[in-house]
Amino acid sequence: MNKSILILIISLFFASKYQLIAQIYNDKNAKEALKTIELAYLCSSITQNINYIEPREYIYKVGTTEIIGQKHIYSNKDVKYLVSSLDILNASIVGGEFNQNKVSFSWENDKLVGVKFVGPHSLNYIIDYDNLNNIIGFTDKIIYKVNIQVTIRIEYSNSKISKIIRYQDKISPKKLNNPRKLVAIKGINTYVHTDNGTQIGCLVYVSSRSNNKPSKKVANEYKVQYKKDGNNNTFSIEERYVNTPSSYTTEITYDSNDEISKKNIYNRLSTEKHIYIRKDGKIFKDIADIVIDDKNGRMEERTIIINFTASDIDSSLPEYERLKGTYKFNKAGEWIFDSRDMKYRIKENGVWSEWKFIQY
Repeated sequence: MNKSILILIISLFFASKYQLIAQIYNDKNAKEALKTIELAYLCSSITQNINYIEPREYIYKVGTTEIIGQKHIYSNKDVKYLVSSLDILNASIVGGEFNQNKVSFSWENDKLVGVKFVGPHSLNYIIDYDNLNNIIGFTDKIIYKVNIQVTIRIEYSNSKISKIIRYQDKISPKKLNNPRKLVAIKGINTYVHTDNGTQIGCLVYVSSRSNNKPSKKVANEYKVQYKKDGNNNTFSIEERYVNTPSSYTTEITYDSNDEISKKNIYNRLSTEKHIYIRKDGKIFKDIADIVIDDKNGRMEERTIIINFTASDIDSSLPEYERLKGTYKFNKAGEWIFDSRDMKYRIKENGVWSEWKFIQY
């Protein structure tokens, strides 16, 4: 028997008593699967980070109208888009992939009821729907220590997410699938969408309480504003940490290939301006001009990071143009620091020190 046919037959068997791990391909099922991948990834990240994700155009199999993936704008990445993809075998959806995570699905009566990620961002969710079959959240299949189960609830405004609430309730593992009250709030993300971008507020509480009210103790509070230009090529990300004086604004600019070309980082005491130069499809050189103003005065320097050695560049050029390493220059443009091959040296009063091994 053909191997692919055998794999499909096995995948169509019950993964549990009533659920399938493959589903017949059509536009509706493909779009539902891709939307669920994005939602699950976003919801699993609240209280951990406040990255912004936004769906963009679908990706089609060359020469057909078959949807095989989707682009997603994702904040603070070296490329403008993350890509979700579907594994389609013999006209059935049998899995997918997103941001280095392998994705599998569970289907019941032609309805997507579960999603699982295996990889750097693992999760295993039951999908929760309202009476109109809209996704209103997820229930984590994993029971954490002291019998804590995570449940996510999503609220919408004008078809866009307006709030995500993370509950962490104590539960008996034997009652995993039983309906229950959600009372212990651990974190809340709020979203305000405008034509110019999205503002996100994030509250993370020290502990969850059992009276459907958040703890009075806030562990962290963030406010983030994502702004974009008309071509979606420049994003301004403003981060404010409410409990500390820290605040950051990051401006990211992408080139015509949707790859990062510039990144500027501003905070209360410093400014970093990065220019990225690519070679062979990868970031070869990161040139960063850094200014720091603090109680010790102003410090200005340039750092050049070469990510890999380029053997095709003229060997008569300085090391900081071609050899993997980190190089620093003072305000006057003088080369004062050199780190390569687990060793470093420093120039003081115009004289280079001996090479020293980097110790961790």
